[in-house]
Amino acid sequence: MTAYKLSFRLSLLCGLVALTSCATTMPLGPILVDPALRSQFTIPETLPDLDDPLGFLRPDATQSRDDVFIRIEDYTVTEHKADTVLTGRNGIQAALTQNGWDYIARVDWRIRWDYDLEKRGDYCVVEGADTELTVTYALPIWEPSETPHPGLKAYWEDFELALWIHEYGHAKIGYDTKNRIETAILNPPFQEFSCQAMARQLNEMARAMIDQGVDAAYDDVTDHGMTQGAVYDVLKAQQAVGDYKAAGRS
Repeated sequence: MTAYKLSFRLSLLCGLVALTSCATTMPLGPILVDPALRSQFTIPETLPDLDDPLGFLRPDATQSRDDVFIRIEDYTVTEHKADTVLTGRNGIQAALTQNGWDYIARVDWRIRWDYDLEKRGDYCVVEGADTELTVTYALPIWEPSETPHPGLKAYWEDFELALWIHEYGHAKIGYDTKNRIETAILNPPFQEFSCQAMARQLNEMARAMIDQGVDAAYDDVTDHGMTQGAVYDVLKAQQAVGDYKAAGRS
């Protein structure tokens, strides 16, 4: 029995920074996406609960699995003073510059597949297969002042939840792709006489499944999370602060 192993990594850029109000931008209109790609993902409206069967894909997952690994790369956004919107000296812009990033958040996912091949009779057959998914979330963490402005705090919490939901959608695509690859390797739609040819076919099939562009289609449909609220809108943040002040609160 001969075992062939191959690793593949796919990185994606999503959750781009928005520094103007959505109301001041021109609507893009509906984006047409290949129905075959659109059928491979759903747009999440909420995060699964921590104890949900898919809770292990959350950025703050408390569950663990042998075939799925969650990693976090975060950066701190500080609140300079109570009435400062988070694009000031210690806000998002400063944090992004300091970290050398040009996005608010990102998800990278990597799939590794292993399989065992054996020559049986005239053909090479798959004896077993395993897949492994590694998801890396890059996310902002707000470090509030000792007395954070309640309006700004509430806006940040809403924005952060929307951001997490959008990025979870990317992680879910990675997980679904992992499962499809494992199923396809165990049940290949082709036969080969030699195990070398079988390995080549299996790897090409797995790469093609990753390269289908499902993540890009998800970003097209959601406008990189904007339709889910995963965009930091300066004007809305300022309005949140102003609404509290107008109501006589600080």
